[in-house]
Amino acid sequence: MARQATLAEIRDAIGHLVGTLIGLGRNTDADNILRSTKIFYKRGDRTMLEGNLETAKMIIRQHTKQNPRMSLRTFVKLNREELSALIVRAVPNIKQPLTLAELEQWVLNDEGLYRWARSEGVRV
Repeated sequence: MARQATLAEIRDAIGHLVGTLIGLGRNTDADNILRSTKIFYKRGDRTMLEGNLETAKMIIRQHTKQNPRMSLRTFVKLNREELSALIVRAVPNIKQPLTLAELEQWVLNDEGLYRWARSEGVRV
């Protein structure tokens, strides 16, 4: 069974996605998510923080559907939890948490992860 992320880890994941939103030119969305994240984190409201995380992912996915080419870094940020879970399942004794650079290397070197990334429009 996977361990539950702490509030700080959820906040940090949202921060990574906010950086991606800014990089995509979605500054208003980024500002709104960042502002509400601060409030929910102070309250200790896990449900709302997780909702913010999913909202950020949804906005990025919608943007990438309209602009189908996606960078490897964006793909890894969007799918960080799933990638980490798949890698830990394959290599249980691997050190955690995996960095973005390590996850990118896994995507480039593992055929299944590589195909998944390509199917999502990643430029590799």
